[in-house]
Amino acid sequence: MKLCFLGDSLIEYYDWQARFPGHTVDNLGISGETTAELLFRIPYLDLTTEAPDCVIIMTGTNDILMNTNFLPTYEQIVISIRQLLPKTSLVACGLFPMTISWMAQGSIPQINAELKALCLRYKIGYLDGDRLIPDAMTSHLFFLEDGVHLTPHGYTVWSKAITRHLHL
Repeated sequence: MKLCFLGDSLIEYYDWQARFPGHTVDNLGISGETTAELLFRIPYLDLTTEAPDCVIIMTGTNDILMNTNFLPTYEQIVISIRQLLPKTSLVACGLFPMTISWMAQGSIPQINAELKALCLRYKIGYLDGDRLIPDAMTSHLFFLEDGVHLTPHGYTVWSKAITRHLHL
């Protein structure tokens, strides 16, 4: 199976090929990228030469850090990928329960609920990011000190959830 991972540093900083050794993996994550920047680069990605079987998307974290509503842009990302790769399955990963001091409690679950609704509307897969991390008491096992980026354990939990979702 050919997998393509799109998104920000949460994608870029992990060795997805090592996690999925029997598959062809493209890691197209870019640290610091927003949803608008991802949308802009989609037409320039070489995805059609050998189309992936599945595109896994994790984006929106940098938009949240800049206090930007990214869901309309996320919808355009889904539409663009669908038009470019109509036979490829898509999986959107919801945001993780990041620890950001200025963010209102409950913001991430609300955003993820809206993202899940978008995924249902477009009939694409959804992986609930805030359900992967059990509670705030164990968040140090999943996040680095910045409260945003994942520890090796966090990546293991996330990649296992992707494996289960894709039935690999």
